[in-house]
Amino acid sequence: AEFLRQFVLKNNVIGMTTADVRDQIVLPQTKTKRCSMVKWLQDEHMSRGALWRLISWWQGTELIRMANVFVSHAWSYDFMDVVQVLLEYAEKHKDKQVFF
Repeated sequence: AEFLRQFVLKNNVIGMTTADVRDQIVLPQTKTKRCSMVKWLQDEHMSRGALWRLISWWQGTELIRMANVFVSHAWSYDFMDVVQVLLEYAEKHKDKQVFF
């Protein structure tokens, strides 16, 4: 959940669909390495000497963990609607890690 909060804060995603976020943010960032966003983030942090899982530098909060819940969505969904549902789920199920 913390990764999604940070992603929303760092990117202008208001009014974007999940396809817009993919096309305008995720794909440009991952294009040169031709990999997933999680792999790109792991590589970025590994190159800075971080452990295998991502740790936020400012709070020591684990941002990405092994997923144990899969969420399917349509590319036409409003990105913030998807994020809101995921954040609400995360609040109720603190032991679950979501992949979407």
